[in-house]
Amino acid sequence: MFSHLRKRSGISPFSLTGVLLTLFFLLLAQYDPPLLHELRLKSFDFFLRHNPAPLSADHRIIIVDIDSKSLENLGQWPWPRKRIANLLEKITAAGPAVVAFDILFAEPDSSSPHLLAGRDELKNAPATVRKYLKNLPDYDRILAQTLEQSPVPVVLGYFFTNSATENIERKEIPRQGNVILHGHDPLPFLFSFNGVDSGLEIFQQSARGVGSLNIIPDQDSILRNLPLVLRYGDKIYPALILSILQAVSEKKNIGLKTDQNGIRTVLTGGYQIPTNMHGELVINFSGPARTLPYVSAQEILSDNFDTDMFLDAYVLVGTSAPGLYDIQAVPTDRAFPGVELHGHALNTILGQKYFQRPEWAKGAEFLNICCMSLFLITVLSRM
Repeated sequence: MFSHLRKRSGISPFSLTGVLLTLFFLLLAQYDPPLLHELRLKSFDFFLRHNPAPLSADHRIIIVDIDSKSLENLGQWPWPRKRIANLLEKITAAGPAVVAFDILFAEPDSSSPHLLAGRDELKNAPATVRKYLKNLPDYDRILAQTLEQSPVPVVLGYFFTNSATENIERKEIPRQGNVILHGHDPLPFLFSFNGVDSGLEIFQQSARGVGSLNIIPDQDSILRNLPLVLRYGDKIYPALILSILQAVSEKKNIGLKTDQNGIRTVLTGGYQIPTNMHGELVINFSGPARTLPYVSAQEILSDNFDTDMFLDAYVLVGTSAPGLYDIQAVPTDRAFPGVELHGHALNTILGQKYFQRPEWAKGAEFLNICCMSLFLITVLSRM
């Protein structure tokens, strides 16, 4: 049959096969079907697992872990804010560059002694008793004072949300500095939200900075990227790690370089950070969970830790306890504490170990396919 085809048309069936394969691969490259996208992600995951990024030699990142041992020995979460203030004081006394909390302090501390004065069973108590109760310590105020008086910058977080309700009350979120735009309008490319779960105002006003804790997984539920900037209404707000860089450098402004295809670069704290079109940093993971150094919160509260390792370090406070539901799937580990995710993103920036897909990459892929196809057709036509 093949020899008959060659005699009638002068075309080798092998050459025809090469042409058809060329068209097939060009169509795949052009339309990027979900299967090809998934294969690309799996290949990327494989690369990360076998080529971990080195930890920054110039900047130490430490995780202070409210772990299962701490909860078992000191009590279930949430802890009294007075204990959080005590933890923060002990960390800052060791001289880190910055302390950031991957924790949302959204509600008043119900364990605060001064709240006893408002309990129904004490409303009829003598005036002297009620006055005494009102003068008992306010744990939220103690933490706010600790934040305000901290000798090193402290950064807190909040979560953006999306609500189906159209007329929701829009809260104001503190934001350091201005967003300076270079090029096109970035708003259409950013992940957009219409609500926010913010910390208590007393904390947000006392902290040196605040940033978003939002993380957005890919369609396969694996986290590979971290949005550095997000849209809330018609304003742009930074992620926690950008606020950390702002606090350390004391350079408050954020720059965004955008073209017609999306956001290209985020600038802050002296860093030029390449992103995808949505303003997300592609995290260059340094390994599985606990690649970064961990120190148990219980050890710090009991003064049983090496203070020297905290000097000039970037400290992230969070939890690895499974019961607190901050465990994520990432390319290098399927049980990865969320606080360490921010740590690896921060390490990517501090070490400047970026993944970047240049604008000419798609054209290069087409050219590569064409060259390989011409080679394949040439070889097959001689068979």
